[in-house]
Amino acid sequence: MFSHKVRSILRNNPNIVLIDIINTSMIEIHRIIDTSGIQNVAFLAVDEEIFHVGSHCFTQRHRISGSSLYSCDSNDFCLDKAKALDGWARAIIDEVKTGEIRPMTLMARSRQLNQHFEWAYSNGYQNLLKSDQFYYECYSSYSNIVYNQWASGKCADTTAAGKQVYAFSIIKSLFPDTERHFKQALPRVYVNTKAPPKNETKVPKEDELSHALAISSEIFSGITNSLTNLRRYPFQIKLFGKMNWIVPHENFCHPRNFAPLWGTNEVWDYNTGTLIPNQPKVRKKRYRKGLESLEIENRNPAVLTQHRHRLAKWAHDCFLLLFEANTAINEKQIADLEWHTGKYDVVPAQQGFRTVKWRAGNKRQSFTIATQFIKQFEEYLDLRALITSNYPSKYLFLHVPVMPEDRVRPLQRGCLSKLVSAMRLFIDKEFPKIGYRQLRHYKSNYLLKEYGLVVTSQLLQSRIGTIAKAYSSAEDDVATKEISAFYNLLSKAIKAATRKRQQSIPSGHCVKPGHAIPVAEIDSEISQPACNNFITCIFCNNFVVHATDNDLKKLLSLKYFLNEIRQQSTTAEEFNKLNGPTAARIESILTSISNISPELADRVSTIQASVFDHEDLSEYWAALLNQLVHFGAIQ
Repeated sequence: MFSHKVRSILRNNPNIVLIDIINTSMIEIHRIIDTSGIQNVAFLAVDEEIFHVGSHCFTQRHRISGSSLYSCDSNDFCLDKAKALDGWARAIIDEVKTGEIRPMTLMARSRQLNQHFEWAYSNGYQNLLKSDQFYYECYSSYSNIVYNQWASGKCADTTAAGKQVYAFSIIKSLFPDTERHFKQALPRVYVNTKAPPKNETKVPKEDELSHALAISSEIFSGITNSLTNLRRYPFQIKLFGKMNWIVPHENFCHPRNFAPLWGTNEVWDYNTGTLIPNQPKVRKKRYRKGLESLEIENRNPAVLTQHRHRLAKWAHDCFLLLFEANTAINEKQIADLEWHTGKYDVVPAQQGFRTVKWRAGNKRQSFTIATQFIKQFEEYLDLRALITSNYPSKYLFLHVPVMPEDRVRPLQRGCLSKLVSAMRLFIDKEFPKIGYRQLRHYKSNYLLKEYGLVVTSQLLQSRIGTIAKAYSSAEDDVATKEISAFYNLLSKAIKAATRKRQQSIPSGHCVKPGHAIPVAEIDSEISQPACNNFITCIFCNNFVVHATDNDLKKLLSLKYFLNEIRQQSTTAEEFNKLNGPTAARIESILTSISNISPELADRVSTIQASVFDHEDLSEYWAALLNQLVHFGAIQ
């Protein structure tokens, strides 16, 4: 589960207990903290990012080279620190596991806490967790330092405000028994929420994107066909509209707008793809290495030797850019796509688009692409099979190392930015700087221009507000065509939507927590809503369920939970008397959502299969069901 390096560190430090936040249940995490003690715990979230929370329970800690973990001496253990951090850790874990925050947010807040504590240790506040008063004094000084950094322009508005607010907000979780009423320290960082963001993502111009896609497509198709067809060096691919020779060298081709490659072109003739004979004495060694490379690379074209492996990386990363431009999926979702058996179905979506569906990781996965992109996707699968022939991977996209002896790993962050840098260094100095967000913005604008708002929201699975933000950053000649009709729809949506803050609850969302109001159509006394019983929330006028995977999973998990109770009931009449209206209400809500569109009906069906076939319940209902099983209430 962990990388070789992390496993090695854990072997050498057996006292450290690393908890995988995403794949460990809330009950299990609390049990681990109870048995191991918070002083021995470290959190692991996305991309193997680690926060060693337990190291802050000691007065001295020493960082383990090349990692985020620390070695600590048991003689330096501080009980006051452990008690405070135990409260903080349990509180933030509960927030993650109830869906209030994401694992990425947990790591961001952990970094804020770590920065605060590191500053405290260096500025005479080693006892900041001894009492709430000590902590408040430290927080006040830290808040003032953050303000000064912000005032001098060394810290961004939102960053500085986040540091101040979070350091204050965790007082209650660190010291839950405190009776003091603290106020936020002054001066506070002012954030102008009406000002436009400084680093707003711009939609790439059409000619820039066309340029990037054309080059990426030529490199991907040319290299993929050459590798999968086992062509021998030197071979040619089409690039910039003409044929270019590919040679076994880091500078595998000599594209346009590049000066002669000093050193390389003295040995390789890129016009013919051959080595230049009769080299002077100073270049004899490079000439011999060129001959050796040709022999090794052509000995068995089915094996990804050093230079073929490097070409495979180029092809993979170029396809990733093409895939992102077609799907507009965010980086994390792409990295999480699994691919096991290779069996998949291609079904029609909107006109001109196809949805690729398959099953992997005990769940259904899918994405929607343009019909003409299906062929390139199938070519990529051939390339992926070649790359993973020695190192199998369960993920659709990969981190392909430069050297073939390194193991293929899951896709890492920043792959596209590294591709852009490599393009500008080796292929095209004018290659546009584009990333995931720019490609997603362009896709939404293109779909709005060609297909309209409804198709765009369905294909991108985005909310109206998200599409509006991207649409507003489009070029004037694109945006003005539909801006009037779009904002008419937007204003209707805003009027229909509640302006009140909705709180996440185990069965959906609540508009006004603590104020249960029965819906007009119920009359059963059993169905009366009560805020201390989440099952009855669905009969409340303040109950809201969104057509999102998260809310649908909550509702279907409740349905599964009731089915388990049904099996333990003495008679069907007994169950129907107590829970019949609830089951009927859930079915009515799910039917209403399914009737909105075929896509939503398919989503409901997919999530229902995941919940009922694999017992993939939402966190709350899974924990409640486990407790009932543990105590013998359910067999």
